[in-house]
Amino acid sequence: MRLNILYQTDNNYAPYTGVSMTSLFERNKNIAEIFVYILDNKISEDNKRRMKQTAKTFGRTIEFIPANDVVEYIKQCDMPEYRGGYTNYLKLFAGNYFKTKNIDIDRLVFIDSDTLVLGDLSDLITMDLKNNLIAMVEDSLTYKFKNKYIGLEEDSPYYNAGFVLFDMKLWLEEDIITQIKSYVVNVRSSFTNHEQDILNVMFKDRILTISPKYNFQPIHDIYTPSQYYRIFKKKNYYSNEELNNAKKDIRIYHTYRFIGIFPWDDNDVHPANELFDNELYCSEWKNYKKKKKNLPGYIKLERVLYKYLPKMVFLKIFQMVNHVVYTKSNRKNYIMSKKTD
Repeated sequence: MRLNILYQTDNNYAPYTGVSMTSLFERNKNIAEIFVYILDNKISEDNKRRMKQTAKTFGRTIEFIPANDVVEYIKQCDMPEYRGGYTNYLKLFAGNYFKTKNIDIDRLVFIDSDTLVLGDLSDLITMDLKNNLIAMVEDSLTYKFKNKYIGLEEDSPYYNAGFVLFDMKLWLEEDIITQIKSYVVNVRSSFTNHEQDILNVMFKDRILTISPKYNFQPIHDIYTPSQYYRIFKKKNYYSNEELNNAKKDIRIYHTYRFIGIFPWDDNDVHPANELFDNELYCSEWKNYKKKKKNLPGYIKLERVLYKYLPKMVFLKIFQMVNHVVYTKSNRKNYIMSKKTD
C-alpha cells in the first residue's frame, strides 16, 4: 500500500507542518509506503533539513514542490490574497505538478499544517469515493447563512478544507484545474473562506461526506453532541452517535485557531495544548519556544468569557457573535463579487 500525503506551507507554518508529519509517520508504521509532498512556499533550508531528517528517521519519502509557478498561476486567476499570501490556494493546483512530472497517483490526501494525526489512515487508500472528485468532513461552525452567500441551498452541507481526499485520476482526467481557473476568472473570485468556499460551491454534487474522525474539530472536543446541538441547530449534520464514535477514534485532529489561539501559542485555553506538546516533544522541533500571542481586545474579552462563564452560556454568546461577524464578511464578499458580474 502507498499513502500519498500533501501539505502546503510557508516558512512560518513549517514547524507545525513538521510536527504534523511526525505524528503521521508515528501512527502509520503499518503502511508500506508513505510519500509526503510539500508545496514549498519559501521554506527555510533549516526547516527543510528537519523535515528531511524526520522522513529519514521513519524510512519515508519526502518531496518538495516549489510553489513559485503555482503562485504565478493563481495570480493570473485574479484570486485575492488570503492572510497576506496564496499558500491556502496551493492544494487546488497541485495536480499540475503530478501531471507535468508524470507521477501516477490514484489518491492524494491533503491535510493542513495545523493537524495532528492520531490514528491509522490506511482506510483512505482504498476508500470507495463513488465517482466523487473529493471526500471531506463537514464544518462544525458554519451554518446556513454561509450557503446563502456562496451559492448553495440553505441546508446543504458545508465542508471544512483542512482535510481533502482527492481522486487524483478523476481530478486530472476532468481537467478540474482549468475549471477552477475559469470559475474564478469568469464567475467569482471574492470569498470569505476562499479555497474552501470554492471547493464547496463548485463541487457540491461531487463531494463524499465522510466521518468526522478524519477532521475532528475542537468544538466537539469541548462540548458533547447534545450540548452542541442545543446551540447549533444544524440540519443534515452528523448524528450524536457519529460524533461520539469519532471522538473515541480520532484519526486526524484539526487544531485550528480557538479563541484566536493555536496550540503552539503560549496559552491555557486551546483544548489540544497537551496533545500538541506531546507531539512537539517527539519531533525535530522539540526545542521550539512558545510565545504569547498579541491578541486584539475583543479576543481577550472572549477568552475571559470562556474561562469564567458557564460552558453553555459562553457557547451561545460565541455562536451569536460568530454568526454576526461571518454574516457581515460573507455579505461583503458576495456584494463585491456581484460588482464584477
